[in-house]
Amino acid sequence: MIQYKSLFNTCKIPGNDIDTLDRHFKSEFEGDCPSHVVVLRNGHFYSFDILDGEGGVITAPEIQRQLEYIKEKSDSVPRVPSIGVMTSQDRLPWTQARQHLMKIDPKNKERLKCIESSIFLVAIEDTEPEMSELSRHALCGDVNSRFFDKSYQLISHKNGIFSLNADHSPYDGLTLLGAAYYTILQIKQMDGKWQGPMEIRQFPLAEELKFTTDEMIIKNIQQSYEQHQKETSNVDIVDMQPKFDKQLLKSKRLHPDAFIQSAIQLTYYKLHGKPGSTYETATTRQFYHGRTETVRTCTVENIEYCKAMLDKDTTSQVRLELLYKAVDKHTQIMSECKDNAGCDRHLFGLQMIAMETGVPMPDIYTDPSYTKSGGNGNFILSSSLNGYSALHGLVPPMCANGYGAYYSILQKDLRLVVTSWKSDADTSSMHFYKTCEQTIMEMLALASTAKL
Repeated sequence: MIQYKSLFNTCKIPGNDIDTLDRHFKSEFEGDCPSHVVVLRNGHFYSFDILDGEGGVITAPEIQRQLEYIKEKSDSVPRVPSIGVMTSQDRLPWTQARQHLMKIDPKNKERLKCIESSIFLVAIEDTEPEMSELSRHALCGDVNSRFFDKSYQLISHKNGIFSLNADHSPYDGLTLLGAAYYTILQIKQMDGKWQGPMEIRQFPLAEELKFTTDEMIIKNIQQSYEQHQKETSNVDIVDMQPKFDKQLLKSKRLHPDAFIQSAIQLTYYKLHGKPGSTYETATTRQFYHGRTETVRTCTVENIEYCKAMLDKDTTSQVRLELLYKAVDKHTQIMSECKDNAGCDRHLFGLQMIAMETGVPMPDIYTDPSYTKSGGNGNFILSSSLNGYSALHGLVPPMCANGYGAYYSILQKDLRLVVTSWKSDADTSSMHFYKTCEQTIMEMLALASTAKL
C-alpha cells in the first residue's frame, strides 16, 4: 500500500493557493533519504541521525543517550515559544508567517527543511495522562510541543505512555495504527527490554535548531496559541471502555462492526428522535493507490430497526429479525465500498472536476437533500472502526451539531471515543457515550436470544 511511503519523511507545506506534500522517503532500491529525527522539548528543536555511518540503525542505548542529552540541555535553559505553534493556525496566515520566518534569516529555511524532511518528530513532555485522558492530550494537548504539518509525531509522556498526532493528508488513520501495532508487537517480542548490545559508541550529539525570530513572529506565535486554546477548549471528548462480547456476536453470526454501527444509529435516534446521516470509513487498500470510501450506515434497514426498538409494541423476535437485516445490509455495502464501488469518492471527484474546469455545477451538489444526507462534508455522525487491538484514534465531528464515534473492538470490551462540540447545546459526548453503552447492553441481550 503506497500510503506507507508517506508515513515517514513527509510534511505538508502551506501555500498561498494550495498546500503541497513534501515527501522525502525512499526505499533502499530508490536511493538515499534523510535519516535524522527531530526532537521537540520545551519549545526547542533538536536533530540527530539514527544511522551509524555504515548503513545500520544506532542501538536503543545510543538513542537513549541522545534523548537524555536533549532533555538535560533543554531543561537547563528557559522554555521558549515554539515556531511549531504557528502550524495550528489557518493555512494562509501560516503561509505568510513561514515566508516571513525564512526572510528574517536564510538559515531559518534550512532549519525548517530539517524538521520537514525528518523521519518523524518526537515530543518529550512532562504530562502524565491517565489512559482515559490520552485522547484529549493527543488531539488537544500542549501546542508548544507540536508541529501539526508533520506526517508523524510521537508524543512521549512522563509516565511512560506514548500517543501520536498526525497530519491526515498523506495517509489514512489505519496506516498509522498499523505501524504503531507493529511497533508494539516488536516490543512484546523482546519482553519490553532491549536485547542487543549495551555499548554506546561515540556519535555527534544532537544539534539544536535555533530559529531567528522577530517581534512579528513572536506576536504570530501568541495569536496562534490563543486560537488553538479557544478551538481545543470547545472539543468535548469522552474516552471509555464499555463491556462487550465479541465471541457472542460471532457465535450468532453478527459482524461486530455492523453491530456497533447499528448501536450508534439507535443511540442517536434515542437522543434526537430521528436518524442521523452517518459516515463510516471503508479502506480501499487492496488497490495500490487506494485511500478510503464512505460507508453510509444510516440505511433504511437500520432506521426500521431503530423504530422497532423504540416501539414498545414490537416483539423481541421482530426486533431481532430487523437487527439481522440491518447487519446484513451493512456488511453488503461495506464490501462494496472496499471494492471501490461506493458513491461518495466518485461524486467528490466529479465535483472537483466541475470546480477546476469551470463547468456548471450539477444540481445534485446544491440540492438540500444531498447536504442532509451528509454530502459536502455534512455527516452528523462521523465514525470509524480502529481495528481489533487496544490502539485507537479520533478526530472532532464534521458538523457543529454532530458527533464523532471511534472504536476498537476487543474480546470483552470496546475502546470507545466520542467527540462533540461544547458550543452546541443539543450534543454531549458523555450523554452519547452513556446512551450508547446502555444500547449495546440491550442489543447484546437481544442477540443472545437468537437461535441459529
